[in-house]
Amino acid sequence: LEAGLNIALAFLLNPFLGVQGLALALSASYTITALVGWGGLRHRLEPGLDLSATPASLGLGRAVLRVCVLSAIMGIIVFAVATHVGSDHGLGLVIRVGVSVASGIAAFGGGAALASRLST
Repeated sequence: LEAGLNIALAFLLNPFLGVQGLALALSASYTITALVGWGGLRHRLEPGLDLSATPASLGLGRAVLRVCVLSAIMGIIVFAVATHVGSDHGLGLVIRVGVSVASGIAAFGGGAALASRLST
């Protein structure tokens, strides 16, 4: 579902938005697929289950919230690093991308490890 939707949206948006259209197609297709998956999960757990009120769903909700918060923090850190490291071409660009990816991995991994220790 995700790949087909991504391709269709990319063909639709690329002529109007260029590379930004490809990014929008990718994020939209993943968001739609996640929502479809969430709906499927609700029905597989138990038909008629209200996910907003059960102890199991509260754990799932906390996990999703934790991932969202860690992703936002990681995004801020990567943006800050990318705007202050390297350049827009050549070796400077390679350094910018490498340092940005490493800082994103460290931020998310470190945050996940800290959250795991705090929750136990």
